[in-house]
Amino acid sequence: MKQYIPNAYNTESSNLTLHTRRSELHDHGWTREKSRRLAEAEGIQLTDDHWAVITYLRNRYLKQGLPRHARILAKALKEKFNA
Repeated sequence: MKQYIPNAYNTESSNLTLHTRRSELHDHGWTREKSRRLAEAEGIQLTDDHWAVITYLRNRYLKQGLPRHARILAKALKEKFNA
């Protein structure tokens, strides 16, 4: 039996246009305050470093959509934030 491997470009919102991704993020009603409250409910205090990563990931998603492989995103995060 052949195992089915989905094409990452056809999942969720990875194949959407920039306009559609912007609308999608807007429709979620995301705000820093909402994120801060959710994090606090989990016992997490968001620092400037957290916000830098959150902002980077949101901007990257807008420009490129979902990453094809987690290791590509991990590498990009390492390059951007490795001290």
